[in-house]
Amino acid sequence: MYRIFVCFILVLTAWAGDAAAQLLMEKSRVEMTVTPGETIVDSMILHNTGGQPADVKIYWQDFTYLPPYDGEKKFSQPGTSEYTMGEWITYSPQLMTLPPQGKREINYTIRVPEDAKGGYYGVLFFEQGLGYGTTSTGVNIITRLGSLFFIESSDRNRDAAVKDVAINQKFIEGKFENKGDVFMFPKGVYYLMDYDGVVTDRGEVDKMYVIPGAVKDFKIYMSDDIDPGQYTMVLTFDLGEGDSVVKEIDFTKNQRGQLNITQLRD
Repeated sequence: MYRIFVCFILVLTAWAGDAAAQLLMEKSRVEMTVTPGETIVDSMILHNTGGQPADVKIYWQDFTYLPPYDGEKKFSQPGTSEYTMGEWITYSPQLMTLPPQGKREINYTIRVPEDAKGGYYGVLFFEQGLGYGTTSTGVNIITRLGSLFFIESSDRNRDAAVKDVAINQKFIEGKFENKGDVFMFPKGVYYLMDYDGVVTDRGEVDKMYVIPGAVKDFKIYMSDDIDPGQYTMVLTFDLGEGDSVVKEIDFTKNQRGQLNITQLRD
């Protein structure tokens, strides 16, 4: 069994004179939960909505996220990433010409090894600019768009911890640690309760893209509008699929505006 989610449509345009070859892909993100030993056969559609033909090269690369895990990716040749699935996937065609207003189906097969465990990631790139990407000045314009693949085994480990929580001036800061074997995109939210249990503030933590074994720093700003007193912050990171990690932070604010953590609870 597997699940595929179509998240959004990505459009790139390569200008060539007065017309454009505009590539549009229906699946820019493919997510699957797979069983070791399974074979998946599927396809995606690439469109040329512009007025000129588009020569397209199709190729695969590995990818991972880079520190400080804010979303920047590193692309590399198949087989070079710790999370590579480059040897699992075959696809066709690898070269094609899309006519104006035309579309083409790209077929792919994923053969999951029997010993697959955890998460595996890559991107199928569509690069345009082999023949019709030249402007009137003779400059060759190359554009590419990609479909990101997130393949995770059914017995993956989705585990995390929040640690090293501390006060730094007007911030409560800490570290999110990915203790599992898949990429994590935790959605951090918090609410603040006063001594009487009344919610006085709430907010979100900046988005994270954390690979296995990595640690991502986070900060939560405490507004000057918070009155002196005793407070509890309930901080929750949603890991997806019903998993989460929670940290309760008791702290005080004195008349001089200084914050002090008094207790931490999981």
